[in-house]
Amino acid sequence: MLRDTAEKVARIQLEKEQSDQKYDLKRKALKDLESNLNKQTSQMERERAVLLEKYQNLEQQQKDLIKNYEQEITKLREANEQLTMALQGDKA
Repeated sequence: MLRDTAEKVARIQLEKEQSDQKYDLKRKALKDLESNLNKQTSQMERERAVLLEKYQNLEQQQKDLIKNYEQEITKLREANEQLTMALQGDKA
């Protein structure tokens, strides 16, 4: 009976040690996952910030181009009107 109890205690201790090892491995794996996730999140946030800045720069460039083209169109229309008036004046 004493032997059975000693065997049970030894088996339970072994099971406890194995459970503790599994727990430690799982905890380490979780920490690694959290660390990787944090690194990926930081990298994604940096990339997002860079892309946002590029997007804003492109939007500003587009606005500038539109403004320049509108000014050019206005100048061309004025020049066209002047040429049309000059042609009409020559015909008269």
